[in-house]
Amino acid sequence: MGWLCRSSAAIICASQKKTTHAEVAELVDARDSKSRFGNKVRVRVSPSAPSTTKGPDTFFRLGGIFEVRAKTCNDIGVLVELVYWQGAKMSMNADRKILYLVRHAKSSWKDPSLPDRDRPLNKRGKRNSPDMGQRMAAQGHKPGLILSSPAKRARTTARNIARELGIEEAEIVIDDNLYFSGARGMIGVLERVDDQHRKVMLVGHNPAMTDLMNHLCDARVYNMPTCAIAIIGFDMESWQRVRSTDGELLGYDYPKGSGRFSTRASRPE
Repeated sequence: MGWLCRSSAAIICASQKKTTHAEVAELVDARDSKSRFGNKVRVRVSPSAPSTTKGPDTFFRLGGIFEVRAKTCNDIGVLVELVYWQGAKMSMNADRKILYLVRHAKSSWKDPSLPDRDRPLNKRGKRNSPDMGQRMAAQGHKPGLILSSPAKRARTTARNIARELGIEEAEIVIDDNLYFSGARGMIGVLERVDDQHRKVMLVGHNPAMTDLMNHLCDARVYNMPTCAIAIIGFDMESWQRVRSTDGELLGYDYPKGSGRFSTRASRPE
C-alpha cells in the first residue's frame, strides 16, 4: 500500500497525457491481493474540459467509481487505459436510453392575477436555467428530443437550456400531459416517444418530477429543487419498456449543487 500516493499522482499525470476524454481525479482504493488479472484498483473519474472530449456519448458515468485491474502497481499507463475502457463499456451500450428529468426553474408569483400556466420565471429562474444548460454542455450532455410542459415557466426553462446546448426553440415539443398529470402521466408521455430518440429530456413540475425520478431509479430524493436535473439510464431498446425497466441514476445536480452531475443524489435546496 506504500505506492498508493505515488500512483495516484502518476495516474492524474498519465491520464492527462494519454487520453483526451477525461482525467482520473482520485485513486480511491488499491489492494495488493494478487490474481491472474493483477492488482485490483478502484478509481474515481472526473470530466476534463469540454473542448477535449470526443462527444457527449463518451462517458455518462464520469464522476462514478470504477473497479479495474492493473498488471502491476507501477504500470500506470495500463491502469489508465483500463479505466477508460471500462468506463466506456459501462456507458456506451448502444441500446441504452438516457432520460433527463428537469424541474422548471424558479417562477414568479409577483402577479397573482395570472393563470398558473402563464406565470413567468423570476430573476433567479432566468439566471439558473441557462446556467444549468451551460453545465450540461460543459459535461457533454445533449438530448436529441426535448419535451416540455405547456406552462410558461417550463417552456422558458426548456428554451434557455436548449439555447445553451445549440438546440433551436422550434425543436422543443410541448406536451399537455406534462402539466400536472402525475408520474404516471409522464411515463405515458415517455412510452409514446419514437425509439429513434435515444436521449430525451422532460421539463415539468413538482411533485410529479421528484416522484418520477424516485420511481424510475429509486434515487430516494426528497425534493428536486427548482431547475434540478436528473440523468437516468435504461438498458432497453424501446421507450415502451420504461415502465418495467429499472433505471440507473447516472447524474444529478441543481443550481446550488456541486456543479457536476454526480451519482450522489443531493438533498433539497
